[in-house]
Amino acid sequence: MFLTRSDIEPDFVDKNGLTPLWWAMVNGHDAVVKLLLESGADTESKDKGGLTPLSWAAQSGKDAVVKLLLENGADTESKDSNGLMPLWWATRRGLGAAVVKLMLENGANTESKDKDSLTPLWWAVITRQETVIKLLLESGAESESKDNYGRTPLSWAAQKGEEAMVKLLLESGTDIESKDKDGLTPLLCAVKWGYEAIVKLLFESGADTKSKDKNGRTPLSWAARKGEKAVVKLLLESGADTESKDENGRTSLFWAVFNRQETVMKLLLENGADIESKDNHGRTPLSWAAQDGRTALVKLLLESGADIESKDNYGRTPLSWAAQDRRKTVVKLLLENGADTESKDEDGRTPLS
Repeated sequence: MFLTRSDIEPDFVDKNGLTPLWWAMVNGHDAVVKLLLESGADTESKDKGGLTPLSWAAQSGKDAVVKLLLENGADTESKDSNGLMPLWWATRRGLGAAVVKLMLENGANTESKDKDSLTPLWWAVITRQETVIKLLLESGAESESKDNYGRTPLSWAAQKGEEAMVKLLLESGTDIESKDKDGLTPLLCAVKWGYEAIVKLLFESGADTKSKDKNGRTPLSWAARKGEKAVVKLLLESGADTESKDENGRTSLFWAVFNRQETVMKLLLENGADIESKDNHGRTPLSWAAQDGRTALVKLLLESGADIESKDNYGRTPLSWAAQDRRKTVVKLLLENGADTESKDEDGRTPLS
């Protein structure tokens, strides 16, 4: 026995709120979907999550069904219970370009956002869909749309080391200097997570090597902090300022000292980094290295000509700090290099008193 159009109740709803159209679609019965649509099935019926048949077909990558639904007037702007549209679902699932292309040809909204403020373009970048990214950009998708952290797709791609995505977005003319809520540009993101190839790519596209995050740290400071020698070298060759200070008065050399990056320290010193630079407390890299008991770093700084008697805002010398924190090996090294045991701080105390 065969169903005829007169046998069909196209909008019958079962106990789960699902219609025959939904079941036919989910089970891949395209011919039944077509028959139901010809019989007047409601393309805008929603399940308990507010999803229409078009949203379901989109997230399942069923391009033939999507085409049928669109030909029968399905609304590309219909929102589910979370405010998400069919195009968002198509890109979120990452099931290919065919469905996305159909949606765009039928006027789908490229700027709908989820609770994290991620648009279809964002999800295409996250799921590494190069063809979909191109389609969305060609359809006018906003390449500088920001998520809840103020990041653009370019910042995210740079942060994750997605070189192909970065290239695509740069070619679209997206803002290379856009900053997130922490003041990080795409370049700062790439440096912070150590992606040398992306750092180079951003340089070649004109990224500012002197940009600062909200704490005043430059790409060079971040690279020094992370011990990324290759990135530090690249930044120095691109003219990065070794003396740029953050909000605490710390240069890239300070950050290399803090994080025990001896190789990076050498590279910075070889490129003229000021060994006597002082932070907001008047302390030099040698004072910090001495206080933290970093004997190898103290030795390197002394060999590089650091002032062993440099005083901070409290009148304390590197020996004062090493002695205070009981860094015996460093104290011995400083004494062997002629540190003054009679130097007095602002309270009249000598280093060994």
